[in-house]
Amino acid sequence: MKRHTKSTLGSGIFLIVMTGCTTVPVEQVELYTQAFNEASAAGNRLYDEVSSVIIKTQAEAAEGSEPSSAHQVASATAVPIAAAGERSPSSLGPADCPRPTETPTPFAPCFDPSSFLTGYAPGEPESLLARRRALETIATFNSIALRLASGESANALGAEVQQLGAKISSLAALTGAGAGVAPISAVATQAVTKLAIWAETLRADQELRRALTDASPLIQQLLQALIEDTPRMYAFKREETKENLKDIKADVQRASMDVQDIVRQHAAFPGLERYSQRYGAARDRIHGLPFEPLTAMAGSAGTDPLGVGDAAEIDKLTARIESLADEYIARLESLNRYYDALGEYVAMLQRVSESLEAVAAAARAPQAITISPTVLAQQATEIRDLAGQIERLLSS
Repeated sequence: MKRHTKSTLGSGIFLIVMTGCTTVPVEQVELYTQAFNEASAAGNRLYDEVSSVIIKTQAEAAEGSEPSSAHQVASATAVPIAAAGERSPSSLGPADCPRPTETPTPFAPCFDPSSFLTGYAPGEPESLLARRRALETIATFNSIALRLASGESANALGAEVQQLGAKISSLAALTGAGAGVAPISAVATQAVTKLAIWAETLRADQELRRALTDASPLIQQLLQALIEDTPRMYAFKREETKENLKDIKADVQRASMDVQDIVRQHAAFPGLERYSQRYGAARDRIHGLPFEPLTAMAGSAGTDPLGVGDAAEIDKLTARIESLADEYIARLESLNRYYDALGEYVAMLQRVSESLEAVAAAARAPQAITISPTVLAQQATEIRDLAGQIERLLSS
């Protein structure tokens, strides 16, 4: 992961006071808005990566079954909070209903409407939805602040203000503990509560501009909460990967024992050295497995000549071990890419925080103030580049 230096876009040179009716070109506003949309999408991709394990641990908690290591990690750092005000998508229908094409029967056994809704996986808990809503809230707030900074009046932003209020209300309602992951930190929960009250007070142009003074720190708290949340998201991905690697190693050991049993029952045979090299090379790729040369095992339990069937079975089992080693490495690389993507996410949220601070400062001014289009474009490019890097890492 590359190191990120602190951006200068949040500095005083970011704002340029202008007179008259000069505003930021529409193209720059659209570019900047698109950058925030892509930032939100990148954050959602990170949450997609851990959605399944959070759903799994939520189910384990509900059924009272022995918790997985991922669930234990969550429980160690979470504060259970009861759901309030809004139904979870998982409450719309059973979360384990397969579609007709996903079941061996000629028809689906049940119907899950959440399978056809966008924005979350079936059965996804409120804890993860809250993070997605936080991203949406930040993006919408930014859009309003930018348009005010570019010279628009609050009267032209009525729909956006209502949309922001709805998203804040939705975020405030999403207080379910879900898989044991607190939706947001205690500080951020207070910020959301204050934002919900703040959203109800927006009326005239000057009120909206003044309100930004109160709301900006709360939005910054949301951003900081998302940054501070990243260790927990990594822990979920890490524990899920550790369980997968454990299962792979167990499969390798079973296949290895089968190979060893065949080799021990037969005297050394042509091709044994080649099989031993393939066998050893595959096992060497898996951390923690001991060195076991097949050549030293030949004939230790029998001296029968190797038949065609046994040779084919050794080849099949060796190929299986090689395939499992490939899967093992792929899982490790996926976890490392997720780590790097979280690093890009933190850097991106920092850029977003800096830009919001500058845009909100411009929007609070009573007269039309615009932001340098060149700097605005540079800022949008930085955010989009970071969002794109996250997408590339998670799509590799």
